[in-house]
Amino acid sequence: MGRIPEATINEIRSRVDIVDFIGRYVQLKKAGRNFKGLCPFHDEKTPSFNVSPDKQGFYCFGCQAGGDVVGFLMRNEALSFPEAVRTLARECGVEVPEERGNPAERGVSERIYEANEVAQQAFVCALATPAGEAARGYLARRGLDDQTVRDLGI
Repeated sequence: MGRIPEATINEIRSRVDIVDFIGRYVQLKKAGRNFKGLCPFHDEKTPSFNVSPDKQGFYCFGCQAGGDVVGFLMRNEALSFPEAVRTLARECGVEVPEERGNPAERGVSERIYEANEVAQQAFVCALATPAGEAARGYLARRGLDDQTVRDLGI
């Protein structure tokens, strides 16, 4: 998957009404120009969670959680940024085009990934040598048997 264009993200943010969206998860009551409710991110008895339709944002004075509709969905549903953007895009009917990353950047990322694979394999091999005995003992004390160590690639 490629990068989601910033213009698409901004269009999604502008199409989703944050008060209506958060109102599906939190009972909101009008408080002046904003809306208040109990924060969904921590336990509280008095409302400290505020939603601003003017700013299209939310903020909790109790736990300091804040952001826009994408951030709310990420935090509330434990989604990554791209997952949250795509979920909102489906909801408001915006098609999400993918941008390919810079070829030079992809090359660096691929080389880093390959270097990490080589390092991981070196550690796996080192663990199996006599020099890895102390590490194997540590893993055993932590409750990791040989099969688990193999499955996890430790």
